Amino acid sequence: MTTKVVRRRQTAQRCISLAEVHNLRDVGGYPTTDGRRVRWGHIFRADGLHRANQTDRDCIRALGIRTVIDLRSWDEVAAGHVSVVAIGAERFHQLPVLHSLDATLGPAAVTDPEETLAHTYGKMLEEGSLAIALALRVMADPSSHPVVFHCAAGKDRTGILAAVLLSILGVDDATVAEDYALSAPAVERMVSRLMVSAAAGSEVPVIPDWLLSAPAGAMRLTLDGLRHRHGSVEGYLLDAGVPTEMLQTLRRLLLQS
Repeated sequence: MTTKVVRRRQTAQRCISLAEVHNLRDVGGYPTTDGRRVRWGHIFRADGLHRANQTDRDCIRALGIRTVIDLRSWDEVAAGHVSVVAIGAERFHQLPVLHSLDATLGPAAVTDPEETLAHTYGKMLEEGSLAIALALRVMADPSSHPVVFHCAAGKDRTGILAAVLLSILGVDDATVAEDYALSAPAVERMVSRLMVSAAAGSEVPVIPDWLLSAPAGAMRLTLDGLRHRHGSVEGYLLDAGVPTEMLQTLRRLLLQS
């Protein structure tokens, strides 16, 4: 039996700059309401890892990632997904939050992007409750760490999972919303890449402007809505079949004094 040697970064770093992956971040370091902090180097969030070039893959390998959770749909994964071997990982879990992306596109223009995003995320949380529960189960297994979970842009499906995780760890809503908003500059870089592809004659998806935004208020409204429907974020997870013991395990694994 071989033991994987995890190489830790000497200095904790929130946003990890890569060439083709634009939204890779460590979710560690955030303070909790009871005076603890989320551990660095255990859980990462990202956009489409399948776009990583060789230099990006080498950088991801250096993080010691052991487990990849892909939140994209079956069609998206069939069109391209990361090789766990290429980034030095060992396990791959496909846990689709949505069966199709069609429902997320919505209208071309809206009057209140925050409310529209929050409404969209509310639907994602309900449709994807099983995927979110299973993703947390993976994270509650210490042998899975370090874990990276991702979708296409690392903002929406990844954003709601990160928000749920940080919330049950005890991170306050304002900080959770700030973490979500960190996706904004990354999305701008993705849009620039799409414009270059379009100029070169490649077919690119038409995405409404509101869906490309990441206002902190959208995540605050999302968490408010989740509590309205389920009483609390923990109540949402309990309704999704997550046992209390697993939430306690996550807190034990991912929080430090």
